[in-house]
Amino acid sequence: MFKSKNEFCIYLETLKNTLGFGTYIETITHFYENETDQEMEDIAKLLNKKLVDCIECEGVDMKLIKGYSLEPLI
Repeated sequence: MFKSKNEFCIYLETLKNTLGFGTYIETITHFYENETDQEMEDIAKLLNKKLVDCIECEGVDMKLIKGYSLEPLI
């Protein structure tokens, strides 16, 4: 279906903007539930590093995963 990781990530970016999703997590969930019969593990293999980093930041912001805080330690 997609020829490269970058092609898939561009598609997700377009989908996110077109449908007005606030996060890539929402976009990928929509794609998984409505546009493919692939397993989530197979979809994860199509993500490039930039998108993985964005998703990780979203997960930290949404308190779905633990991450580093940018707040100074005082």
